[in-house]
Amino acid sequence: MRHLDPHAVRASQHTPRRAGTRVAAIVAAHRAPVARRAHADQHYHSPEQAMALAVTLTMHQQVHFDVERHAGPQGLNPRVRQVGDAGALQRCIDAALATAQGEAEQALALWAGRAALRYRRVLAPHETLCSAPQAFGFERSCPDCSAARGSDCALCLSSGIVHEWASVQARVERSELLQVASDDEVVRAMVGEQLVRQTLPDFGALLDVQHVLTQQGVCSTYSLRLDVTRAPLLAAEHSFDIYGVGPAPRVLDFSKQASRLLEDELAELVPGGAAPFGLQRDDSAATSSPRQFVKSQLNVLLARQVAEQHLAAGDR
Repeated sequence: MRHLDPHAVRASQHTPRRAGTRVAAIVAAHRAPVARRAHADQHYHSPEQAMALAVTLTMHQQVHFDVERHAGPQGLNPRVRQVGDAGALQRCIDAALATAQGEAEQALALWAGRAALRYRRVLAPHETLCSAPQAFGFERSCPDCSAARGSDCALCLSSGIVHEWASVQARVERSELLQVASDDEVVRAMVGEQLVRQTLPDFGALLDVQHVLTQQGVCSTYSLRLDVTRAPLLAAEHSFDIYGVGPAPRVLDFSKQASRLLEDELAELVPGGAAPFGLQRDDSAATSSPRQFVKSQLNVLLARQVAEQHLAAGDR
């Protein structure tokens, strides 16, 4: 069963086109509160490129039917159909299991036809059954004790009576495979690890949905277009490849750009690399300390205040 979205445009595997400077503006706004040089030293290696990537999400949903059995002192639920004995219970359960298995294909076909263009649909256990599940049970004497002797029995709570019942329950196992048609490892990792799969259509479009019925299961294939913009930037002699996703680009990873630029500015606070108070400078510590310093968000805020004070002192 295949369903096409008439309002969507099919994506090519990798279709680059010229874009504006939207990603660069986002990056500049991100680092402006921390780094002093927000725009002046930022320029392109090459223009931003917008790409339409083909993304395929394949979801396998397999249906299993299990027999659940219970025994205890409590009475039978009114919805449990009472039978005579253990043999009758087994025959009813076998028949109910055969019915569920026989109707599974019809139930799955009905599921596939409903809300056909809905993305990443989850098959609920009750949707695998055409008939309402039934439970069967009976009452018997407790095999573990004799109430007449007043024994303490956990199975029947010394009542001498045990109720047994069973039912057929559906269970659905799911697995997914996400494929991104791109040779760029960064893009593949970004889509696979940083984007929530349920929100992928928000960053492009859902183009095609196909459901294929299998033996007591269904395989659903969702074809999507993902809009990605790549901005190769050069800032303060550091090279960055920044990616935005979606029609209105959203940057998920700034490549620690603010931290790197802040390291440069912190280094400027000690002119010429001289150690304060006449102490001998440890080069290894000098290079690692700023890096460790900027790992803490609180320290980033403190460093921002120091940088602002430094600027104010320079103005005077």
